[in-house]
Amino acid sequence: MVTFLSSLLWPLVDTYWVTIVFLFSMRANQGITHQKLVIQIQWFAESLYEERMLEHYESCSQDTIKNAIAVFKQWDLIQVLKEKDPHNPKEKVEVVKLIAKEERLRGIEDHLKKFQKYLFAKSVTTPIDVARKSILVDYPFMAKI
Repeated sequence: MVTFLSSLLWPLVDTYWVTIVFLFSMRANQGITHQKLVIQIQWFAESLYEERMLEHYESCSQDTIKNAIAVFKQWDLIQVLKEKDPHNPKEKVEVVKLIAKEERLRGIEDHLKKFQKYLFAKSVTTPIDVARKSILVDYPFMAKI
């Protein structure tokens, strides 16, 4: 029974961890559309899974990523604003902006690491290292986001 419940919770914890690590790559007050953010976090999670840094493919779920974004919005880590769509001025899109300080992100990431099963996340010195190694170095176009 414990194994079954753990198998449900570990992907959830990993998704929240991936999302918070991805937030380290965002620049403060620079906006990105909500949908684009979800897709990029999912891509990042899939990259970590393929590199065996995540154990569960369920950690790449868009629904769980959207939930993590909603929770981080409630915690005032990010801000979601409605702005005019540059491609269609009559429509509004949700734009996500990072408003939290790096220390606060690091504290939450450290807390999430306590609940992770996979040892890679626990062995990494800082989540910025993960973001830089996985996003910024291997995929240089992510540095422009």
